[in-house]
Amino acid sequence: MELAWLSLVCASATQSASSRASGKFIWLLVISQQTFQMCAAIENPASCEVQSFKNGRTNVHDEQRIDDKIRENHRFTVTELSLSFPQISRSLLHEIVTQKLGYHKFGARWVPKILTENHKNQRMAASLTFLETKLQKIMASVFGDRQGVLLIDFLEHGATINSVRYCETLQKVRKAIQNKRRGKLSSEILFLHDNARPHTANPTREVLNAFKWEIFPHPPYSPDLAPSDYHLFLRIKTWLGTQRFDDNAELRAGVTDWLKSQEAEFYDNGITKLVHRYDKCLNLFSEYVEK
Repeated sequence: MELAWLSLVCASATQSASSRASGKFIWLLVISQQTFQMCAAIENPASCEVQSFKNGRTNVHDEQRIDDKIRENHRFTVTELSLSFPQISRSLLHEIVTQKLGYHKFGARWVPKILTENHKNQRMAASLTFLETKLQKIMASVFGDRQGVLLIDFLEHGATINSVRYCETLQKVRKAIQNKRRGKLSSEILFLHDNARPHTANPTREVLNAFKWEIFPHPPYSPDLAPSDYHLFLRIKTWLGTQRFDDNAELRAGVTDWLKSQEAEFYDNGITKLVHRYDKCLNLFSEYVEK
């Protein structure tokens, strides 16, 4: 059974695609219901408050002040925050930020727990506007198997991937398999792609059904279970960080050469790791798999 995978590559023709880390964390506020149990002592309220602090509880006003400070600047470290609150230990400060106030470190591969439809629409509109008017990025759909790359399909500037365009690309993929993996079309093809709308639209389903390919289910918000994310992107981002391209044509050629220059073992490892990751996901009761 052959497993084919899909990945998306975005890079700028004038700038390095890997950003330089600033050494700081970005914190994302997760709104949650907080219950603050207030001590009530009629005879000796002061002793109750002292005991509360001994038990690791902080003043609710301190927590509000910390929250206000974070909202002033979401890019901070606990060390920087501790300078504003020297009366609170760094360990307790970290607990307040992450557990009581509900902030979480936000990185490139972290995904939100909840996104409303309105949030999704806003993010999509902002992304399209930014990419089309600011950076003029190039997007490429990359298809491959454990032997290597099958197809690299660059998207024209200003174009978007919809179900019609994706179906056209799938026809190219089938032809690439026919030419590069002779005899594979007559065997069972196991196809892995994410659940983006063009991938799950009815026209796309009809094309894949006509191909008689088995679709491997991919759960939402699961980059840790996608070979393109946990394997391919990490390597290509490192390489892109050392490159500079003068124009789009040079960028396309460079990315194409890099993808084709990787040994079959590189692509095989990416798919082989998927077995370990699904097994670990099961053992972790569906929690994210770090490695």
